[in-house]
Amino acid sequence: MVGGQHVRDVTLFITLYLLLSLIPFVVLNRDNLSGVSDQALSNPVIPAVAGTALLVIVSGLFLASEGVDRYNQFLFAPTDFLSILVESSFIIAAMSWWLVPELSMRLDTPLPTDMVLFVILLCQVPMILFLSLMTAVGKA
Repeated sequence: MVGGQHVRDVTLFITLYLLLSLIPFVVLNRDNLSGVSDQALSNPVIPAVAGTALLVIVSGLFLASEGVDRYNQFLFAPTDFLSILVESSFIIAAMSWWLVPELSMRLDTPLPTDMVLFVILLCQVPMILFLSLMTAVGKA
């Protein structure tokens, strides 16, 4: 059974990630969002895939709740270089969703969409690696 502490930790982790990623993305792309949402909702596969992905991610965070707890401790009380490195990986991962496309658009020759997505996913790797390591330490 999932305790209240784990629910609070996962909720805090997801909320902070969404505040750093989703809100700036929506503000920067508010002109294009209505067309994209209409197109996405017209295809029933896209909401199903997005819902499944969301369920898998949230379930994974609950399974890695020890790591999420340690991540939250590093985020809110950095004490040394390692905690600042962990905090930076989280911030870079969250901000990459809107920062990489913005930087790409400002280049003389914008990057292709698949390259932008690759760079965004590459920015997620350090956060996922630290989360995995902290979960393994918590379970050991």
